[in-house]
Amino acid sequence: LGAHMEDFENFLRSLDPSAFEDVSVSTESVDLPPIGAPTFASEHPVEVILNNVHPEYGFTTDIRMYVIQYVKELVKDHLDVSLELIDIEYAGIIESEYGTMKNSISLPLRITVKGESKASKETTLSVIKIVEDYNQEIKDFLISLNEDVFEEATISAESFNFDSIIEMDIEETVHHVQIIFENAPNRYRLSATDRKSIIRFVKKKLDENLDESLGLVLVVDAGDIINAGVLSLPLHITVKGPAAEADFALAFVIDTLNDHKHDIEMLAKSLDWNELKD
Repeated sequence: LGAHMEDFENFLRSLDPSAFEDVSVSTESVDLPPIGAPTFASEHPVEVILNNVHPEYGFTTDIRMYVIQYVKELVKDHLDVSLELIDIEYAGIIESEYGTMKNSISLPLRITVKGESKASKETTLSVIKIVEDYNQEIKDFLISLNEDVFEEATISAESFNFDSIIEMDIEETVHHVQIIFENAPNRYRLSATDRKSIIRFVKKKLDENLDESLGLVLVVDAGDIINAGVLSLPLHITVKGPAAEADFALAFVIDTLNDHKHDIEMLAKSLDWNELKD
């Protein structure tokens, strides 16, 4: 480069004679910081376990999403500075879940981080430690979602094997259910507007309370059933879930609606008190 400095100076003057008229160019060596080490993305299996949960409670899809998002923010804020959190997602059902106590909930997570080393047990353990160090914060968040369910909960975390995730075929099933309103006036029929209001309410309750293995797809009005003296609202309810549980899906739907039948009664009465107050 030193042998061609004059050529370089002339080139600069050709670009802008007034600016580079008196320019003088020289070269010297300089110490530069080393090029950064290559980084690797790695996945880490961490199972968050909630014990002493209210019996028969299971995560709905929405609640599970909220909890994962909260854990994600905790890990992001407290992960070692040498690591970068890429994502945390639900890993699926693991075989051990079938052996847990009735008042426990398993939340298997697939945690993806980026760092200078490939997947290591130390990284997995560091994430587990974050969950354990901040289990009270996680519990407080759970209580804010549902105090009755999580008031006595304890939280722990451990590693699991991704190979233990159970692969399941997911299918949709349609279930024919009718809501029966007893003691309604003879030949009384719900108006189209009232039917829609009740269906919206039913959909909301199913969304919030269906077993965590099931997802609500659709709730539609099935039309009237001719049954003199009985007021009913027939519904076609479509849910999706593991094929192995398809036979139990109808029972889950009916149990959920029965759990909220008082709320449905009160809604119907509020829509037409004079006719449905009894």
